[in-house]
Amino acid sequence: MKSEQEPKWSGDIAPSLEALCCRLSTEAERTFDRDGELSGMLFLVEAPGRGQGKVCAPVFSGEHKEGVFKTLRRDFARWGVTRYAFAAVSMPFQFSSLVPK
Repeated sequence: MKSEQEPKWSGDIAPSLEALCCRLSTEAERTFDRDGELSGMLFLVEAPGRGQGKVCAPVFSGEHKEGVFKTLRRDFARWGVTRYAFAAVSMPFQFSSLVPK
């Protein structure tokens, strides 16, 4: 699976996980208001020394799910992501899919 391009980093980190989730909620609302939908998964990621960045991942079917999560895990590790939150269209999946094996 093709890797996402590295996000543009903001330079700032949220003071808490709650603040990160609030920022994500605001960004998801902006995207919805602008596009009329939230297509796929929107991640707000943080990396020490870099700040926050946005990553969009596609909505996927069962057969593509593992490839998408493998790519996200690889990219997050490469970018030094230590914390993230995400918003998505309603879809069933296990959160454990993002945890490195």
